[in-house]
Amino acid sequence: MLKRKTSMTYIDLVAWVNESLDKIKGARIVNVYYTGKYWLMKIHRDGKKYLVLEPSHRINLTTIEPQRKYIDKLTAFLRKHVNGGFIRELNIVDRERIASIDIEKGNRKYIVYLELIPRGFLVITDNDNRILYASRFAEMRDRKIKIGEKYALPPGNIDILNTPSDKLLELMKKGKDLVRGLVKGWKIPGEIAEEILYRAGLYELKFVDVSSISRNDVSKLVNTLRDLINEAKRGKGYIILSNEDYFSFTPYYPRVFQEIHGLGIKELESFNTAIEAYFAFIEKVNEYERLKKEIEAELEKLDKVINEQKQAIERYKELSSKYMDLANYISLNINEVENILDCVKKMKDKYGWDKIVECKGVVNYNKNKGIIEIMLDNKAIELDIRLTAWDNARKYYKLSGEYKAKAERAKEALQELLRKKNELMSKTIEVARKEVIMLRPRMWFERYHWLITSEGYLVLAGRDASQNESLVRKHLEPTDIFLHADIHGAPATIIKTRGRVPSEKSILEAAVIAACYSKAWKLGLASIDVFWVRGEQVSKTPPSGEYITKGAFMIYGKKNYLKNVELKLAVGIEPICDDVYGFYERVIVGPEDLVMKRSLVYAVIVSGSREAKTVAKKMIDEFKKAVTNIPISIDAREIEERIPGKSDIIKINKGLVKEEEIECIRD
Repeated sequence: MLKRKTSMTYIDLVAWVNESLDKIKGARIVNVYYTGKYWLMKIHRDGKKYLVLEPSHRINLTTIEPQRKYIDKLTAFLRKHVNGGFIRELNIVDRERIASIDIEKGNRKYIVYLELIPRGFLVITDNDNRILYASRFAEMRDRKIKIGEKYALPPGNIDILNTPSDKLLELMKKGKDLVRGLVKGWKIPGEIAEEILYRAGLYELKFVDVSSISRNDVSKLVNTLRDLINEAKRGKGYIILSNEDYFSFTPYYPRVFQEIHGLGIKELESFNTAIEAYFAFIEKVNEYERLKKEIEAELEKLDKVINEQKQAIERYKELSSKYMDLANYISLNINEVENILDCVKKMKDKYGWDKIVECKGVVNYNKNKGIIEIMLDNKAIELDIRLTAWDNARKYYKLSGEYKAKAERAKEALQELLRKKNELMSKTIEVARKEVIMLRPRMWFERYHWLITSEGYLVLAGRDASQNESLVRKHLEPTDIFLHADIHGAPATIIKTRGRVPSEKSILEAAVIAACYSKAWKLGLASIDVFWVRGEQVSKTPPSGEYITKGAFMIYGKKNYLKNVELKLAVGIEPICDDVYGFYERVIVGPEDLVMKRSLVYAVIVSGSREAKTVAKKMIDEFKKAVTNIPISIDAREIEERIPGKSDIIKINKGLVKEEEIECIRD
């Protein structure tokens, strides 16, 4: 049976290192993070990117900033020792599924080993291969992963391409047939074993005994494996699809998956992209399974409460009926019951409790409670001797009514529990599944206020003085456009032009960001002037004898003014179809006509009296009502952080993006 791929093979590692070496070698390590599952090295070489290090599973590059970042002990150790260092080399260790990364920081050298083997480790050593730290520590039969120990490799694979045919044939006998011989003897993963058998024309023999295989067949298999490795080095990536689910990935065209198993093939621009796309999908599947288990556990608890409630209802009904029968019986036999009570009282007063059993029908008593038990017509009845027969009947009528009322209240509670269960069963799992599918990456620019203009220009604006400083120092280039509202307390706003010349439309769209996130919003102004200049006109260098505060800049030359930019901001939900992350949603802001064209649903806000948190919650509630077929997976906090300050909603509308037209959902 075919199994979903969970880790990179040796050929995958060869292909990835061949493709990525030039992108990593010489890179400076900016920082290290932990996501809860894997580690990331933030590196800088021709732009910033992340190196994903997940023991037992994968190594790849991504430009997507993770949504959650933590610092564990290994992360803290790596930050201390390798932050600011440079990656000098990237290698595959001794034909194993182990990547080694040589790092140099000052006059010290380190090696980071990432093991892709089952139960693999992430290990950092000094230049003498002494272990300094690891993702976990263990003492095994063949090696120790402990601080101070020499890093030792696990039992190695064989060099298939340079091993004599006789030896390879002997190794194959470890399996009971040809395909298992390749898996167990040559230590080749099943999917690669099947691929080389198919390409070598030996697929029909995969279940035959190894003894029937000739040296010539062995040579065919070796040559096919060599060809497969060479093909893998070309840099292409392929995702294998099973009913739209990602089933596996390869750096070579997976003929056996397509031609034998009938699975779909998706070709991607690079093998690194294939790895990133595949594991992004797997993370979503795992998250879905986690949510599903949570929901199933919640349903189990709910079922238990429902069963208890049903039992309580039956118990209350039985007691109500029992007490009603007793009350009715006493009422129908009122004189006889009254006579018994009179007898009991006289006997008790004259002879004591022990003699009351001589009264007709009395079978037992509890003198501490003043209760007697009588038996009439085979019916046992407890009576309070301090009450009359009618009062005893009324007591039972009252108890019957109380338990009837309890049963009714319990029924109402049961209906509410059943409603919750139905809602949970019919909606929650499906919503959870879709929300997991829409787990989204966070792009690097989302740490700022941002907008993408109708012409495709990226607009960035600082959230505070530190970000203003960062934008101008790190991101503003001479050909970019710099905008600023004509008021003290406004974000540094830039249009990244990449050497092109944006039209007035893009500049006006960017001006909305510059205006709305300025102090003018908090002051309740309706509009404000915004000026713009070329990036080359902005400087952090003050005139002689003057000082520029953090987040402030000098503007030289003519300013171009945009008069009365309206303080009105549209906030929308934009659907995204991505090759790597599939379908997800993100919050976009800007002028209404721009946001409307890209959104499923949007709101328009102006400066007002309601707190951003309240406005965000109102928006998300209304958005979910407006969009019926696709769950809105955006958290209200994501909207809150895009709201400039106290606001009022003046409009909520459907956007021009139709749910049924979203390609990656429709397909």
